[in-house]
Amino acid sequence: MEVKIQGVKDEILFLPEITELELNIINRSPDPLSFTLEQVEGLDNANQVPLSLVKTDLTASTIKTYTNFTTYEPVNALKPGEAHTVRFAIRQNEMNIDIIRSLLMITDDLGNRFYLPMRAEKLQIK
Repeated sequence: MEVKIQGVKDEILFLPEITELELNIINRSPDPLSFTLEQVEGLDNANQVPLSLVKTDLTASTIKTYTNFTTYEPVNALKPGEAHTVRFAIRQNEMNIDIIRSLLMITDDLGNRFYLPMRAEKLQIK
């Protein structure tokens, strides 16, 4: 499995001006692959980054729906070489501290477990 983060190499980073990011999961194995995404607490605090999953209407690409993220698993397994994109949005209005760090855990049906650090910075209103 290969994981690509939009614009950042090894961290999911939400800044005040970056409120949505894409995560691409690519099956690099010769077999079908299922995966699950789940947020877990970071080491420096017990807060989780307030995330939503973003779904875009395929018939009208300007219509988006946002649902609170807890866990995510695609309906179908990825075929060999196939990619799957997951789009996240930060809920700035729910941030109660300036910086929240947590981890995104990615597990696959082969028993592999990967952790990606996440960091969100609160918009400072002056």
